[in-house]
Amino acid sequence: MKSIKTLRFRKSVIAVAIAAASFSNSGFAIEANTLGTPSGGMVCRSGYSGFFGTGKLTCSKQAEFKMDLACENPRFPTYVSRAAVANNRVPNGPNDAQLRLGRDICTRAPGPGSANIGPTDTLVGLDQSTNGNNGVYEIANVSPARILVRLSNKDQEEATALGLSVGQVDTIKNDTQSNVTINSGAANITDQFRVILSHFTFAVPTGGIVTGPVGNPASTFTPRPLQ
Repeated sequence: MKSIKTLRFRKSVIAVAIAAASFSNSGFAIEANTLGTPSGGMVCRSGYSGFFGTGKLTCSKQAEFKMDLACENPRFPTYVSRAAVANNRVPNGPNDAQLRLGRDICTRAPGPGSANIGPTDTLVGLDQSTNGNNGVYEIANVSPARILVRLSNKDQEEATALGLSVGQVDTIKNDTQSNVTINSGAANITDQFRVILSHFTFAVPTGGIVTGPVGNPASTFTPRPLQ
Protein backbone atom coordinates (compact mmCIF):
# COMPACT_ATOMS: atom_id res chain seq x y z
CA MET A 1 0.00 0.00 0.00
CA LYS A 2 2.84 2.34 0.95
CA SER A 3 4.59 1.71 -2.36
CA ILE A 4 1.39 2.57 -4.25
CA LYS A 5 1.09 5.91 -2.42
CA THR A 6 4.74 6.65 -3.06
CA LEU A 7 4.32 5.92 -6.75
CA ARG A 8 1.27 8.19 -7.00
CA PHE A 9 3.15 11.02 -5.26
CA ARG A 10 6.07 10.71 -7.65
CA LYS A 11 3.73 10.78 -10.63
CA SER A 12 2.06 13.93 -9.26
CA VAL A 13 5.42 15.69 -8.85
CA ILE A 14 6.44 14.73 -12.37
CA ALA A 15 3.10 15.96 -13.74
CA VAL A 16 3.49 19.32 -12.03
CA ALA A 17 7.04 19.69 -13.32
CA ILE A 18 5.94 18.87 -16.90
CA ALA A 19 3.05 21.34 -16.66
CA ALA A 20 5.31 24.08 -15.34
CA ALA A 21 7.83 23.50 -18.11
CA SER A 22 5.09 23.53 -20.72
CA PHE A 23 3.64 26.76 -19.24
CA SER A 24 7.05 28.42 -19.29
CA ASN A 25 7.84 27.31 -22.82
CA SER A 26 4.55 28.66 -24.07
CA GLY A 27 5.72 32.22 -23.38
CA PHE A 28 3.93 32.78 -20.08
CA ALA A 29 5.63 33.36 -16.74
CA ILE A 30 4.64 34.42 -13.24
CA GLU A 31 6.52 37.58 -12.19
CA ALA A 32 6.65 38.92 -8.64
CA ASN A 33 7.12 42.54 -7.54
CA THR A 34 6.24 44.05 -10.91
CA LEU A 35 6.35 47.83 -10.80
CA GLY A 36 2.95 49.48 -10.68
CA THR A 37 1.17 46.36 -9.39
CA PRO A 38 0.06 45.40 -5.86
CA SER A 39 3.05 43.06 -5.50
CA GLY A 40 5.35 46.00 -6.19
CA GLY A 41 4.20 47.81 -3.07
CA MET A 42 3.85 51.49 -2.25
CA VAL A 43 6.54 54.16 -1.96
CA CYS A 44 6.73 57.79 -0.87
CA ARG A 45 7.11 60.56 -3.40
CA SER A 46 10.53 62.01 -4.13
CA GLY A 47 11.75 64.10 -1.20
CA TYR A 48 9.40 62.41 1.29
CA SER A 49 10.42 59.91 3.97
CA GLY A 50 8.28 56.94 4.90
CA PHE A 51 7.39 55.85 8.41
CA PHE A 52 5.47 52.66 9.19
CA GLY A 53 3.82 52.34 12.57
CA THR A 54 0.52 51.34 14.17
CA GLY A 55 -0.44 49.56 10.97
CA LYS A 56 -0.09 52.55 8.62
CA LEU A 57 2.46 54.10 6.28
CA THR A 58 2.90 57.87 6.37
CA CYS A 59 5.00 59.94 3.97
CA SER A 60 6.29 63.28 5.20
CA LYS A 61 9.03 65.86 4.77
CA GLN A 62 10.10 68.87 6.79
CA ALA A 63 10.24 72.44 5.56
CA GLU A 64 10.30 75.87 7.13
CA PHE A 65 9.49 79.51 6.54
CA LYS A 66 10.34 82.77 8.27
CA MET A 67 8.17 85.78 9.00
CA ASP A 68 9.29 89.24 10.04
CA LEU A 69 8.21 90.17 13.53
CA ALA A 70 5.66 92.96 13.67
CA CYS A 71 3.78 95.33 15.96
CA GLU A 72 0.20 94.12 15.67
CA ASN A 73 -1.15 95.62 18.88
CA PRO A 74 -2.52 99.11 18.10
CA ARG A 75 -1.55 100.24 21.62
CA PHE A 76 2.11 99.52 20.74
CA PRO A 77 2.38 100.41 17.04
CA THR A 78 6.00 101.58 16.68
CA TYR A 79 8.53 98.92 15.69
CA VAL A 80 12.06 99.32 17.07
CA SER A 81 14.89 97.10 15.78
CA ARG A 82 17.15 96.58 18.76
CA ALA A 83 20.88 95.94 18.83
CA ALA A 84 22.50 93.59 21.33
CA VAL A 85 23.97 95.80 24.06
CA ALA A 86 24.50 95.42 27.80
CA ASN A 87 21.82 97.90 28.82
CA ASN A 88 19.11 95.75 27.28
CA ARG A 89 19.14 93.74 30.49
CA VAL A 90 15.92 93.87 32.52
CA PRO A 91 16.82 92.00 35.71
CA ASN A 92 14.20 89.34 36.52
CA GLY A 93 11.92 90.80 33.86
CA PRO A 94 9.91 88.84 31.28
CA ASN A 95 11.88 87.88 28.15
CA ASP A 96 15.07 89.14 29.80
CA ALA A 97 17.37 86.70 27.99
CA GLN A 98 16.00 87.57 24.54
CA LEU A 99 16.03 91.30 25.21
CA ARG A 100 19.72 91.07 26.10
CA LEU A 101 20.34 89.47 22.70
CA GLY A 102 18.60 92.32 20.94
CA ARG A 103 14.98 91.15 20.61
CA ASP A 104 12.99 93.81 18.74
CA ILE A 105 10.26 95.67 20.60
CA CYS A 106 7.10 97.67 19.98
CA THR A 107 6.66 100.97 21.83
CA ARG A 108 3.50 102.58 23.11
CA ALA A 109 1.68 105.09 20.94
CA PRO A 110 2.55 108.72 21.77
CA GLY A 111 0.69 109.94 24.83
CA PRO A 112 0.64 109.33 28.58
CA GLY A 113 2.99 106.52 29.60
CA SER A 114 4.91 106.44 26.32
CA ALA A 115 8.68 106.73 25.89
CA ASN A 116 11.01 107.32 22.97
CA ILE A 117 13.18 104.17 22.82
CA GLY A 118 15.90 103.81 20.22
CA PRO A 119 17.92 100.81 18.97
CA THR A 120 20.51 101.03 21.76
CA ASP A 121 18.66 102.96 24.49
CA THR A 122 18.48 101.35 27.91
CA LEU A 123 15.41 99.41 28.93
CA VAL A 124 16.29 99.58 32.61
CA GLY A 125 13.52 101.31 34.53
CA LEU A 126 11.00 100.94 31.68
CA ASP A 127 8.05 98.62 32.25
CA GLN A 128 7.43 95.84 29.73
CA SER A 129 3.78 95.13 29.00
CA THR A 130 2.41 92.01 30.66
CA ASN A 131 -1.13 92.05 29.29
CA GLY A 132 -1.04 93.97 26.01
CA ASN A 133 -2.31 97.14 27.65
CA ASN A 134 0.04 98.23 30.43
CA GLY A 135 3.73 99.11 30.23
CA VAL A 136 5.89 101.24 27.97
CA TYR A 137 6.81 98.58 25.42
CA GLU A 138 6.19 94.95 24.48
CA ILE A 139 8.29 92.47 22.52
CA ALA A 140 7.62 92.27 18.79
CA ASN A 141 5.94 89.07 17.69
CA VAL A 142 3.82 87.34 15.05
CA SER A 143 0.13 86.67 15.51
CA PRO A 144 -1.14 83.07 15.28
CA ALA A 145 -3.56 84.23 12.58
CA ARG A 146 -0.72 85.32 10.32
CA ILE A 147 1.07 82.02 10.85
CA LEU A 148 -2.06 80.09 9.88
CA VAL A 149 -2.34 82.09 6.66
CA ARG A 150 1.26 81.28 5.75
CA LEU A 151 0.72 77.59 6.57
CA SER A 152 -2.29 77.54 4.26
CA ASN A 153 -0.25 79.15 1.50
CA LYS A 154 2.57 76.65 1.97
CA ASP A 155 0.05 73.81 1.81
CA GLN A 156 -1.27 75.08 -1.53
CA GLU A 157 2.25 75.65 -2.88
CA GLU A 158 3.29 72.08 -2.05
CA ALA A 159 0.14 70.63 -3.62
CA THR A 160 0.72 72.65 -6.79
CA ALA A 161 4.38 71.59 -6.97
CA LEU A 162 3.35 67.93 -6.78
CA GLY A 163 0.48 68.31 -9.25
CA LEU A 164 -2.06 67.42 -6.56
CA SER A 165 -5.21 68.97 -5.16
CA VAL A 166 -4.86 70.79 -1.86
CA GLY A 167 -6.89 68.00 -0.21
CA GLN A 168 -4.11 65.52 -1.03
CA VAL A 169 -1.51 67.38 1.04
CA ASP A 170 -1.53 68.10 4.77
CA THR A 171 0.73 70.78 6.23
CA ILE A 172 1.22 70.85 9.99
CA LYS A 173 3.19 73.26 12.17
CA ASN A 174 5.65 71.65 14.58
CA ASP A 175 4.97 73.78 17.64
CA THR A 176 7.98 72.60 19.62
CA GLN A 177 10.40 73.73 16.89
CA SER A 178 9.20 77.28 16.28
CA ASN A 179 11.47 80.04 17.48
CA VAL A 180 12.57 83.62 16.97
CA THR A 181 15.72 84.35 15.00
CA ILE A 182 17.23 87.43 16.60
CA ASN A 183 19.43 89.55 14.37
CA SER A 184 21.66 90.60 17.22
CA GLY A 185 24.57 91.90 15.20
CA ALA A 186 23.09 95.27 14.30
CA ALA A 187 20.08 97.50 14.65
CA ASN A 188 17.58 98.26 11.86
CA ILE A 189 17.37 94.60 10.88
CA THR A 190 14.02 93.00 11.61
CA ASP A 191 13.97 89.87 13.77
CA GLN A 192 12.14 86.90 12.34
CA PHE A 193 9.87 84.13 13.54
CA ARG A 194 11.00 80.72 12.24
CA VAL A 195 8.37 78.02 11.76
CA ILE A 196 9.26 74.37 11.18
CA LEU A 197 6.50 72.45 9.40
CA SER A 198 5.78 69.01 8.00
CA HIS A 199 4.11 68.17 4.68
CA PHE A 200 2.25 64.86 4.35
CA THR A 201 1.08 63.13 1.15
CA PHE A 202 -0.26 59.70 0.26
CA ALA A 203 2.13 56.95 -0.80
CA VAL A 204 2.05 55.94 -4.48
CA PRO A 205 2.43 52.54 -6.19
CA THR A 206 6.02 51.58 -6.97
CA GLY A 207 6.80 52.64 -10.50
CA GLY A 208 4.91 55.90 -10.28
CA ILE A 209 1.38 54.88 -11.29
CA VAL A 210 -1.13 57.04 -9.49
CA THR A 211 -4.80 56.16 -9.59
CA GLY A 212 -6.96 59.26 -9.70
CA PRO A 213 -10.32 59.79 -7.97
CA VAL A 214 -13.16 57.45 -8.74
CA GLY A 215 -14.27 57.91 -12.35
CA ASN A 216 -10.90 59.27 -13.51
CA PRO A 217 -8.42 57.14 -15.45
CA ALA A 218 -5.04 56.26 -14.03
CA SER A 219 -2.25 58.69 -14.84
CA THR A 220 1.53 58.47 -14.73
CA PHE A 221 3.06 60.31 -11.78
CA THR A 222 5.98 62.55 -12.70
CA PRO A 223 7.83 64.21 -9.78
CA ARG A 224 8.08 67.96 -10.15
CA PRO A 225 10.71 70.23 -8.60
CA LEU A 226 9.66 71.63 -5.26
CA GLN A 227 9.39 75.38 -4.79
